[in-house]
Order: sequence, then C-alpha cells, then structure tokens
Amino acid sequence: MLLRAPLLVKHAKVLASKSSPSLSVMRRSFLTISDTEDEVPSPLLDLKEMAMKFNYCDENGFRKPDQHWSMVLSACESYDAAPSTRTINFQRISEHGIDFVSKKKVESIYDFERPVSFLYTEGKYKPGHKVTQWRGEGVCAKIELEELLAYIPEYTLTEIVASCRARKEIDNMSERQSITGVKSRFIEIVQETRQELANSQITMEELNSCIEAWRFLPSEMEKMVGGTDEIMWDRWEFRKEEGSEVWKDARQLMPY
Repeated sequence: MLLRAPLLVKHAKVLASKSSPSLSVMRRSFLTISDTEDEVPSPLLDLKEMAMKFNYCDENGFRKPDQHWSMVLSACESYDAAPSTRTINFQRISEHGIDFVSKKKVESIYDFERPVSFLYTEGKYKPGHKVTQWRGEGVCAKIELEELLAYIPEYTLTEIVASCRARKEIDNMSERQSITGVKSRFIEIVQETRQELANSQITMEELNSCIEAWRFLPSEMEKMVGGTDEIMWDRWEFRKEEGSEVWKDARQLMPY
C-alpha cells in the first residue's frame, strides 16, 4: 500500500486514536489515596504530566514535533553478555507504558520478555534548580507501527530505512561493518530515501520490514527529586501487585 503524505499522517493518527484509550489528566497527586478506594494511578501518568510541562508531548502523551525527548534502555541478549544500552526516543507515554521504535531485526534484544531497565533524567543539579530521575524495570511488548507513525520524526524514519536499503545494496554489509569506502554511496541512499519519504513514495510494507514499534511495560519504578538546595533526595518507589497490572501505594525510601 502506497500512502500519500497527507493520507499517511491522517491514516496513522486515526489508527492511533482508535488503539489508544483516552486518558484524563489526573487532578490529584498520584500519592493520594482516594476516599473511594480507587486503584492507585500509574506512576507513568506523573511522568507524562512532567513531560507535558516541558512541552515534550501532547495531552495524549504523543511526542510533539521537533522535540528532543529521550531515555535510556538497557537489556541483555543472554545471561553471559554485557547489557546493550541505547539512547531511545520517546514516541508516546500513557498509563499503559512507554512506546518507542527501533530497527527491525531477526531477533531483537527486547524479544521474549527479556528484562529491560529504564532511565530518564530531567533538570540540572545546580543552585536554583532541581533534578528529577526516573528508573524502572520491566519487559517490552510489540505494538503496531501504525499507532506511532504520524509522530515519528522524519529523520528517524529516513535513517532506519536508508540503513536497511544500504545493507541490501552494498554487499549485504552487516550492522557492525565499517562504511569507509562506501560512505559516499550511503549518503546518496540517505538523500534518496529522504526525498521519497517527503513525496510519500515509501510503502507501509517497506516501513514495516525495517522498523518495529515497542511498548516498555514497567513492573516497578523509582522517582528521585533533589538539588543542591535540598537537604536530601526525595525518593519514592512504585511496584505492581504480583502477577497483576495494579500498582501498589507508593513507598518513600531512604535516598541511598
């Protein structure tokens, strides 16, 4: 299926709205226990509200255009391998998880519910400022690329698709192979891909063959807030009930 630019964006936004539940902005603190004994809100909603204050995402948690909004994810391919640590762009955050994209591989480090660690830091540790740090552990699950397509930066789509094309064309080169000697041709492929994307000449089939979308599903998280003007770090822990998607009440911990 070949999608023209306006149709591709509209198509992706419609799919995203259908597949994502509407989220109301929490009017009370996520640490407050409701008098009606409602479920404890997901700490991800607090993280989303913080991102909204920095203008990183809209009210539905989707990344805003031209915003640099990234996190760190780490996972191991096997028990005897060093963790693979990557800086990953947020594409959407909701009470259900954090969505992102990566280059498609035969086997991803996020497959098979491998344990994944998450880190996100915002702010400056200097007088007059505060730093907020979020840490989490969980697993990743695949989602449909179409849910995020309208919000993924063009440079991300261009470079991933161009890399897939280059590996097929230039002697089936591997991910770790040096591009020395073929760099000029690779630059041409990037430019050609960018032009095709701008003209909506890249099919959904090719996008799906090169890119996959994931959702990080945390089972536990920590939030730390502090600064040089504070006496100590303010540290909170959030955990889900065993075998459940329900979050327990937050617990305040010692700073270290």
